[in-house]
Amino acid sequence: METDYFKLLEKAVCAAQNAATAITSVKSKGYQTNYKSDASPVTEADLAAHQAISEALTPVGLPLLSEEGVLPNFEQRKHWDRYWSIDPLDGTKEFVRGSKEYTVNIALIENQRPVIGVIALPETKEIMWGGKVTGLFHSKAFLEPNAIFDPKHRSEVHALPQEFTALVSRAHLNSKTKHYLSMLEQKHGDVKIKRAGSSTKFMALAQQKAHLYPRFSPCMEWDTAAGHALLLASDQDIISLETNAPLLYNRESLYNPPFIAGKNEYHL
Repeated sequence: METDYFKLLEKAVCAAQNAATAITSVKSKGYQTNYKSDASPVTEADLAAHQAISEALTPVGLPLLSEEGVLPNFEQRKHWDRYWSIDPLDGTKEFVRGSKEYTVNIALIENQRPVIGVIALPETKEIMWGGKVTGLFHSKAFLEPNAIFDPKHRSEVHALPQEFTALVSRAHLNSKTKHYLSMLEQKHGDVKIKRAGSSTKFMALAQQKAHLYPRFSPCMEWDTAAGHALLLASDQDIISLETNAPLLYNRESLYNPPFIAGKNEYHL
């Protein structure tokens, strides 16, 4: 099974890099922004990234659950024990406003838990990939397939900041999050707040650049799946505040419940 994970992770890394290239190609030519029924933006770059990932991963023979694809109903999905969870362009709002903080997210879900994942930043070509079995890898540049598991790309584990540090979404700092942060201050003293966009928060958390990432506003399972795999590779987890247990995937609703990401010992 370990060899299987490494092979699948290699395919996911290549797919994410292909998607990143597709995104920057669309951006360089200019694009239009449209809006979905929920008023969230979607661009040609989102769709081009989805197409690139689909072409790379469909031959693997596992179902694809992509934000930009056709979403099967739960009656079909509930029979999946293994599938890809994909956000072809996480942070479309960041992308549209010219920020570099948008990502490509791909994860393999097995029995409702992420086992491997990859997050790639198209603008800077930074990439992080791994899982509980494979370990965690990180590179500041995209890689050829034969270099993906070179030991030099093993992710460094940073010493946690001396000041208790919480990551929050750049776009979703709501009243519940503020209340939780105030409770953290009562427990830990001064809390440093770092804002970040898209899945870059999970990358920072996986490298121990912060202690926690609380999330109380709505997001989808493909927003967290890849980052969750990276956290599991660094002995961290995402805890659902509905169940007080690790976050599960492929639920009837694809919306995540409120959660806390990080090490349990830092939770309230």
